[in-house]
Amino acid sequence: MLRPSTPTSLLIALIALGCSLPDDVDRSPDDAADRSAAATTLGPAEVFAWGDQPIAFRPPAEGWTREREQSGGLTGVRFVRIGSGGERIHVAEFRAVGERDRCSEILSLRDALDTLSPREFATRLQRARPYAAHALSEVERDAFDDAAAALGEARTAYAAGDLETVRDRLDEALRHLARVDYTLEEVVAPALFTGEGYEAIGRVSVSDPVDIEVAGEPARAIDYTLAPSDRDRTLQGRERYVEYENHLFVASFQGFEESLPLFEALVDSIAFEPGPCAD
Repeated sequence: MLRPSTPTSLLIALIALGCSLPDDVDRSPDDAADRSAAATTLGPAEVFAWGDQPIAFRPPAEGWTREREQSGGLTGVRFVRIGSGGERIHVAEFRAVGERDRCSEILSLRDALDTLSPREFATRLQRARPYAAHALSEVERDAFDDAAAALGEARTAYAAGDLETVRDRLDEALRHLARVDYTLEEVVAPALFTGEGYEAIGRVSVSDPVDIEVAGEPARAIDYTLAPSDRDRTLQGRERYVEYENHLFVASFQGFEESLPLFEALVDSIAFEPGPCAD
């Protein structure tokens, strides 16, 4: 499973979110306008690289904190709206997909080859071996097997002191891995939001997945609503999944309707930069 049950800490945060903005608070029209403007303002595009595939987008400009996202198999960045009690957006990558082929490990090993001790080489060669308990396709299984064989030949060449052949075998392993080209359909199903674990908070209603595009790539969208059991105000949720160069990314929102335009604009701003493992 790429997405585990919701952790207790997140449930607590969600409960706080549901209770943080009482409906009977009196706000002046100017306050409401300021909050609405802050909710739809994005800054300039930034490039983020949590693995070997960079992603660019325009993050919230004002009124949101920024912190590292690293939970539930995700690595990325999280933005939390100040004063909302936890209204949040995150953009992140699923490590279980991006780390399958170990391309970046092989590239790093090749670049550092002249500086490594035999013990360091052995450790990093083992770490560079592609492995998947369950192959997603015959192409992946065969490519991983061929790459592993090339890495085995690299180990033999290193023991003989033949670094030139080691480099050749590492390059061969990368060529085998380049045969693998995941589709969104192959990798997205285990990652999709289902609402599991949210029953402790309140009533959750999850839409069926819908095919869309993000950054010109096939993508999958899920919307949901969450009605905390002790509040009248319903939370809106959005999940947008996109696969690019054998990496699976998600842009996620949970909060109130006034912040939805900002999230949609952020998703519209997503672009992908060339990465070292691009075909």
